[in-house]
Amino acid sequence: MIEEALSLPGYRITAAEDGQQALQLFSEKEGWDLVVLELMLPKVDGLTVWDENFLKDENVINVTIRRLREKIEDNPSAPVYIKTVWGIGYKMGTGEAE
Repeated sequence: MIEEALSLPGYRITAAEDGQQALQLFSEKEGWDLVVLELMLPKVDGLTVWDENFLKDENVINVTIRRLREKIEDNPSAPVYIKTVWGIGYKMGTGEAE
């Protein structure tokens, strides 16, 4: 379901069935543009996957979102696909301005 929501022309989506497979994918490739993790993944939970791979820098999420917006948004300063929810995080938009 989330694969369909994130599908855009020219982008490839790689999905893992569980946290163990996600760790394997991360070990095989660097430079992911976007990572969406389920907290309750089977075998290895999403927080463990995230901690082992990404939390080396506190700004990694902000930088990743900014770079992704630069790639997919017509105007990254006024995003319509990846919206900021202040105090919570980010959510996928409909592609239409609010």
